[in-house]
Amino acid sequence: MFDNLLYEINHQVATITMNRPDSANGMDQGMIKDLVAAFRQVETEPDVRVVVLRAKGKLFSGGGDMSWMNEMIDQGQTFDSSDIYRANQIAQAIRNVSKPVVAAVHGTVAGGAAGIIMACDFRIMSDKAKIVPAFSNIGLSGDTGLIYSLMLSLGFSRTYEIMALGQIISAQEANDWGLVTRLASPEDFENTVADFIELLKNRPTLALARQKQAMNAFFYQDLAKFGLSEAVNIPYLSGTEDFKQAIKGFVNKEEVHFQGK
Repeated sequence: MFDNLLYEINHQVATITMNRPDSANGMDQGMIKDLVAAFRQVETEPDVRVVVLRAKGKLFSGGGDMSWMNEMIDQGQTFDSSDIYRANQIAQAIRNVSKPVVAAVHGTVAGGAAGIIMACDFRIMSDKAKIVPAFSNIGLSGDTGLIYSLMLSLGFSRTYEIMALGQIISAQEANDWGLVTRLASPEDFENTVADFIELLKNRPTLALARQKQAMNAFFYQDLAKFGLSEAVNIPYLSGTEDFKQAIKGFVNKEEVHFQGK
């Protein structure tokens, strides 16, 4: 059904698994299109009561493909606004799923994938996992609604600190800040995920759907509008010298000195 994902339904649980471990489940256009389609599809499944997002491989997702960005720079191109907006549509699709959506985060999640797990209703994290919202480290602002979701959970100052400094958030920090639903050791991770899924499965699904609908209506109503701003900011910033130097520095393993240009 999907080139980059596994899509399974068992015992009223839909599992969407990013399945490109050889490329760290990178957020390329194929992965983005599949994620949007998968979350839209799962909303049409009448028997599903819980949705789980997973990933194959050591990392949950390494975020954007730096080698591809380097090629884009060499060709004198910038990000396409429609592609950036499509990334935001992953978050929109997740919010539009009436059933609870659980991100089972076993490893590091970077870049746009951080916005994807933050759009989910719940996050089960291994205590060895990390969230790496490193957009500003390559001269970009952010996509997949990451800033929007962080603002709802953490407020302006903490969100701006995280995004401006591109700081790594350990699983323990994320838990302390209220971003994590359950924190587990790698040994207990799968049991913790299974127990939480079972807990949700046995709750009144229709009531949970109306709760989510009400929260979306009042707190996520501007997510699509925010996506339009992402679709302006990222293409603009991908034409700056700071972005170009950051990508070259990453690819060539050289220190980057931002010039504000």
